[in-house]
Amino acid sequence: MIRDCRLEDGPDIVPLLAQLGYPTAPERVPHRINEWGAEPGRHLLVADVDHTVAGLAALCLIPLIHRDQPLARLVALVVDDRHRGAGIGHALLDRTEQIARQSSCEEREITSNRSRDGAHRFYRRHGYEDWCETSARFRKQLHAG
Repeated sequence: MIRDCRLEDGPDIVPLLAQLGYPTAPERVPHRINEWGAEPGRHLLVADVDHTVAGLAALCLIPLIHRDQPLARLVALVVDDRHRGAGIGHALLDRTEQIARQSSCEEREITSNRSRDGAHRFYRRHGYEDWCETSARFRKQLHAG
């Protein structure tokens, strides 16, 4: 079952974030869940399998100055190693696409580390194209100092 993330899901989210490559201190997770829930246009979803969080998806709806419709950006999608291949990633992706359509989004983009070949195959199977050949993406680390 795909549902909104709740505070009590925090302990189950910590290992998922680690599997995604982002080790997170358990005490930081409740704050992050609250932040996501407080902002309109942010959707933090989990896949609940027998009362255990088996997957996580984070979707942001971003207003654009050059379009009337927002952009839907999937910033995280992870399925627990023990549950991969069971259709959970597909269900999470479908639910985020449904939210995007209901929000009048015409496009959706996914950010994914170049090293995640398996994830890239998954996205291609679901109709996504890698646009980094035609569009540059720039990033700069900002540190308080």
